[in-house]
Amino acid sequence: MSFLFFDSLHSMIKPDDYKGPFQPSWTYAKYEQLGKDVDPTEFLNLYKNMVYYLDSLTGLVLSELESKGLLENTIVVITGDHAQEFDDNHHAFWGHNGNFSDAQIRVPMIYYYPGCEATTYHHWTAHYDVVPTLMRDMFNVTNPVSDYSIGKYLQDTTERDFLVVDSYIAIGMIDAGKNITNLFYDGAYQITDASLNEDFHAVVNEGLYRKVDEQLKMFQR
Repeated sequence: MSFLFFDSLHSMIKPDDYKGPFQPSWTYAKYEQLGKDVDPTEFLNLYKNMVYYLDSLTGLVLSELESKGLLENTIVVITGDHAQEFDDNHHAFWGHNGNFSDAQIRVPMIYYYPGCEATTYHHWTAHYDVVPTLMRDMFNVTNPVSDYSIGKYLQDTTERDFLVVDSYIAIGMIDAGKNITNLFYDGAYQITDASLNEDFHAVVNEGLYRKVDEQLKMFQR
């Protein structure tokens, strides 16, 4: 097994001799200049350039695997740990770890295994679906997924009632309507719609909270 972490897209630090096709672009992430009503164009172009650069590195890795005949018996997973916001919701959020809207939690997920047919899925998945998928495809595990994970097989298109997300600042519950409940570690909570507009009259969905709490405690002793 090999794990490759391409930090250039996370840090947006590029090689000195790399410019990128998307211009005009910042040469580095100028976080000190970000705020409300800032034009995101040059920052977004920097991000696009880093994606372009990362794609080229990924291509080199896949070409190397193919040239050595390793793609015939190798499972490849390509994804990111979070997305990057460019004030998409118009609440002055930039980067990541600021909220649980689609702008910060939606990431690419490419899953390849030998002999698979190319297919695009549109259902709701999560990072914690990777383990059950590998357990089945790689290790032929037949135990119920609930024995070891809160996830499900990536190709399982059955609808989810909710999604649990997490960050340094809070645990999030996202329901099927994309409403976001932030449970902060200091005991406070906040409920917003998918675009981060706060609903000051909303209360925590107790039924949903119980389901989330059960998931979080499934494997505690």
